[in-house]
Amino acid sequence: MPALFFAKIQAAILLPQFGRVEENLRRRRDLANLYHRTLAGIEGLKIPNSRSNAGHARHLYTVWIENGRRDTVLSELKAGGIECVVNYRPIHMMSYFCDRYGFKAGAFPNAERIGEETLSLPFYPTMPDEFVGVVADAIADALRSPKTSI
Repeated sequence: MPALFFAKIQAAILLPQFGRVEENLRRRRDLANLYHRTLAGIEGLKIPNSRSNAGHARHLYTVWIENGRRDTVLSELKAGGIECVVNYRPIHMMSYFCDRYGFKAGAFPNAERIGEETLSLPFYPTMPDEFVGVVADAIADALRSPKTSI
């Protein structure tokens, strides 16, 4: 099928959403603020900060799970029915960059640490406020669990 056909389908899906862009962004900001307040103080979890003079797209809500426990916390959340994902891994450790440029672990330690700690939490405009508390409680429980210790 010609590319124009698919472009028209995409446009038909996207055009009605333009009227909700500001409303959805406002809702995402509210949810992010609620996550910030609810997750504050959970030991073993860090909330990345945004610069006060920058606008955030609020596409994802990510946190950092410290001390090598991210994947275990991710598994425990998923086992509890909370869908979380790892969206970002250090790009220099992907096979293409390792093969092409010879990058090895340790080349960019900050990128590697962030890539190993980052977890994207459920975050969508129709998400009920109460679900933020459910997610926060599940994270706190997983981090308190001896299964997640190093």
